[in-house]
Amino acid sequence: MFFLNLLGSNIFCNFVVNITNINSIHHMKTAITSTGNNLDSKFDLRFGRTAWFCIYDKESDIIQFVENENKDSMSGAGTKTAEMIAELGVNQVISGDFGPKAKSLLERFEIQMIILNEENNTVQNILDKLKN
Repeated sequence: MFFLNLLGSNIFCNFVVNITNINSIHHMKTAITSTGNNLDSKFDLRFGRTAWFCIYDKESDIIQFVENENKDSMSGAGTKTAEMIAELGVNQVISGDFGPKAKSLLERFEIQMIILNEENNTVQNILDKLKN
């Protein structure tokens, strides 16, 4: 675990894909937890129970929103959501927190987790910082 200053904010990184290989990922997809399905939606601090994910494909500059069908699961929302993120081909997730089981699974899938504790941010604001 270590501390980064990324996106112009202080971010605590729980896990990072092997740093020497991060630039060799040719098709980088980032998922951002979101309360809604548009760019003006607020950033959601929850991972497993987030309502939506904004998926940003850096290579093609395509942005899409994917509903989190696991948000209302009685149990295992975090692990089911981690599996969904992996199936979407995401390399990096930005959220406010990750539960221990979801964190463990994302580490196994070698998906970078970035914790951003700024609940008043919008998805657009985070994307703008990612693109610059």
